Amino acid sequence: EKDMAAAGTSGPLEGPASQTSAPMAAAAPKTAAETAILGDILLNFGLSGFSNMAAAAVTNPIDVLKVKLQLDKSNNSVMQRVTNLVRDEGAAGLFTRGLPASLMREGVYGTIRLGAYDQIKSQLDHVGIPEGSALGKVIAAGTAGGVGAAI
Repeated sequence: EKDMAAAGTSGPLEGPASQTSAPMAAAAPKTAAETAILGDILLNFGLSGFSNMAAAAVTNPIDVLKVKLQLDKSNNSVMQRVTNLVRDEGAAGLFTRGLPASLMREGVYGTIRLGAYDQIKSQLDHVGIPEGSALGKVIAAGTAGGVGAAI
């Protein structure tokens, strides 16, 4: 290194880029902007997943009742069958049966489907399909749903 300094050359960590501060100053706001965009994307995905999981938890008793009524072959009225179901399995059974599977499904599928929709829609704008157009919405929804279902 002493020989390089004496010869007027810079070492491997020193060079034209390390001697000027202009490129570094220009890169700092871009990094902050990229960080903000990444934060928005993660927030969008997180809220999408949470909202889907909350909806699944609220509607789970309805799904349990629907399946139980479909499987019940008795000739009783719907209210009689619901009353028998609650009496036999308890009200908690309506809320807990199938809930883990439903939450897992929505945690993956719903998060990807709703989280990716806006991102895909904005990327379509870059390739010439207007973000607000019906075509852009259909392509974004189909792509996001397809990716979510595939995973």
